[in-house]
This record gives sequence, C-alpha cells and structure tokens, in this order.
Amino acid sequence: MFHQDFPSGEQDDLLVKVYEHLLDSGDWDAERLSELTGAPPGDVKRAQGILVDLRAIEHDPRNGSWRAVSPQLAMAELALPIEVEVRQRARQADKLREQLRMLLPAYESKLRSDPLDAIQVITEGDVLAKLVNHEISCCSVEFAVMLSRADPGETDDWYQRTHGQGARIRAVYQHSARTPEPGADYTEVHNLPRGELRTIAELPVDMLLFDQTTIVLLEKNTADDKPGDQSVTKGEVAVVVRHPVAVSMMAGVFEEAWSRSTPVRPRLPQPEWLADDNLRAIVRLLATGAKDDSVARRLGMSIRKCRRHVAELMRLLGTSSRFQAGVEAARRGLV
Repeated sequence: MFHQDFPSGEQDDLLVKVYEHLLDSGDWDAERLSELTGAPPGDVKRAQGILVDLRAIEHDPRNGSWRAVSPQLAMAELALPIEVEVRQRARQADKLREQLRMLLPAYESKLRSDPLDAIQVITEGDVLAKLVNHEISCCSVEFAVMLSRADPGETDDWYQRTHGQGARIRAVYQHSARTPEPGADYTEVHNLPRGELRTIAELPVDMLLFDQTTIVLLEKNTADDKPGDQSVTKGEVAVVVRHPVAVSMMAGVFEEAWSRSTPVRPRLPQPEWLADDNLRAIVRLLATGAKDDSVARRLGMSIRKCRRHVAELMRLLGTSSRFQAGVEAARRGLV
C-alpha cells in the first residue's frame, strides 16, 4: 500500500519535515520544500504520496490547498480496523483449537489401541506436501529436522513459519551443507533466535519431527539431484508415524545424531563499519567481557573516546548495553 522508494531512515526524516512544514504553513510548495529539506523534488513528491497513503495530509478541492491531519485520526482510520480484525481472527483460531482439542483424547486412544492406524505410507508427492504443510501449521513447541539434502527455499519457509508460532528449531544436515552449492544455502535456520544448526558426516535417516508427536520419515534424495530438484516432498515414498512409542523411539534416533553432530556458527556478511580498526578491536574485546577501562588501556585510547566508540557500536548493533553488544557481535559472527 505504501511507497518504499528510498531508505526508511531518510524517508522518516523527510516525512516529518514535510508534515511539519504543512502544519506551520498550510501551503504545499514542492520547490520550497525541496530547498528547506535538501531533498530532490522527486523525493518530496514521493513523501507527499506516502503522507496521503497514511491519511496524514489531505487535499481540499475547494481551494486546491493541502492540510495536515491529526495522526491520531489517521491511526483510527487505518490501524484500528486491522487491529479489530486481528483480534477477531485470534478468537476464531482459539475457538477452532479448543474444538479440535476436544477430539484429541479419542484420537490418541485409538492410536494406542490400534498401532496400525498410527502408521501411514504416502506414495504421492502432493499428498505428502499437504500433510507436511498441515503439520508445519500446527507445530508450536519444537520442529526437529534431519535431512541429507533439501530445497533451502522450502525449508526456510518451514523454519520461518514454525519460528513465528513460537517453536524451537533444531536442524541436522550433512557436513556438505557447510559449503553449499550456489543457491543451496542451508544456514538460514541458524539466524533465527530459537534456531540451531548442526552437521554430521552421515545421517541414518531423513526425518521431520513435529512437537514430539508426529514423525515423517522421508526417502533420501540422491547425490545426483540438482539443487532445484531437492524438495523433501518429491520422494516416491514417505512414512508418517504417530504412535507415541514409535515416535519416542525415532526421536531417540534424532537425539543421538544431534549429540554426535557439530554446531554450525556461520559468519554473516560483515558490515562496512567493521572495516574501522578501532571498532573491530573494540567488538573483539567486548565479546570477551572486557570493561571500558580495560579496552581503553589495551587499545591505547582515553576512556572517554573508548566510551564514544562503545556507544556507537551499541547503536550500530541495535543493543541497549555493552554486554548485549558483545553478545550480539558474537551471534552475528563479527568476532
């Protein structure tokens, strides 16, 4: 709905300046606004469009002028209906969960009494894709993955969805995932706050484990498959296991592989500001827990200058404390 034609930080500053000008003068003069803000006329015009979309300014057809509108009125017009709809949808989702939860004891009792009903063999890719999509939508505690090869676009979507539902994510790939082919980067899961990625030489089986209640055993993709053909739902056969005892046993296989695998800590692309020698050295020392006076002494600078650098680092890393800055730098692989 809204324009996004220039960087958000610059956009926000320009929007405020244009809005303030209209509040003060009640007059729209693009050339004058360009002079006052130092922004190109095209950016001023785009800012006008954004403010119109936000209902923050409106045009008076009677005299051709523009006037600023109360942001609170604009919020009520734009945001309130969305908030109401979100609350209604959330209540609807809660009601559906409650109704389906009433049926769960009967279903689980049937699984325990008739183990054959707890195992399903799937031989059609579209059926498997729908089943996995359903399990992904329901997964809210933990999503565990053990795959020899996969389509990163497919698995990244799974990781984002389950993470958004509050689930912890653990993924085990083979060591080859550390040096993926172009277009086959498997490390996205590691960039999620509740995501962990490990690798191992060989995997006993390919599987997806949802909330310790359902396991999907997958036919392994072969090493000859191309990156674009690696969808985990393309195999000819998959086995779905829901019996509690069988799920527990297969979960143990995952835990064994997890315990023997090696954590992956990918180094993320380094920001341009890290090219500054002082900032890079301070990042390294902060990650060790060094205090400001220790950092200043070891780098041969005044405490005041050191603290200015630390404050700048906290701003660049988006943290509110020096300790968080060190932790965040380590998480991003900057040290």
